[in-house]
Amino acid sequence: MSPERYEHLLSMVAPSITKKPCQSRQIISPSERLTVTLRYLATGDSQLTQAFYFRLGRTTACNITNETTKAIWDVLKPCYLKAPSTLNEWEELANQFENEWNFPNCIGAIDGKHVCIKAPSLSGSAYCNYKNFHSMVLLAICDAKYCFTLVDIGSYGRDNDASIFNESKMGKAFKNNLFKLPKNRMLPNGTQVPPVRLAMIFLH
Repeated sequence: MSPERYEHLLSMVAPSITKKPCQSRQIISPSERLTVTLRYLATGDSQLTQAFYFRLGRTTACNITNETTKAIWDVLKPCYLKAPSTLNEWEELANQFENEWNFPNCIGAIDGKHVCIKAPSLSGSAYCNYKNFHSMVLLAICDAKYCFTLVDIGSYGRDNDASIFNESKMGKAFKNNLFKLPKNRMLPNGTQVPPVRLAMIFLH
């Protein structure tokens, strides 16, 4: 990450991660909070390693990471992961697929991924997937240019592929017609087709 990008991101998240002065403990600056979090995301090191590296308590390092990642999500999501909400936006996605891939009335390609996690306490087998490790599921829909348009994170690893989609917020939104999807389109042979989603949900 360039210094310019870092400063830009810091200016966006600083209002959300700045703490009020307190006499009982030293305040950790927004810059240090962001640095701790970015290093954690970039390296994949444990929270214990992060705490040792920055000379912080383990709980402090964990809280900083949780709070700052939420702040990053909150400020960047509206800019970079705004869900299609109008008929025109969905039609533009369908037009992209037809122009790029010669696939009419396709509004997205969907796939999923098991994200390995440490099992939460008292969770039993809820997060244990068919490969016998603990995970939560990331579902994502991309447009014709491989950019994310919708994501859903948090389903239990043990659930099967169909139930993961059907029980996700994304799946329920499609089922309840909460999205303003395009109407059926006519194929060259005269057949009408509804909006479709390409799926390769063999979760891995």
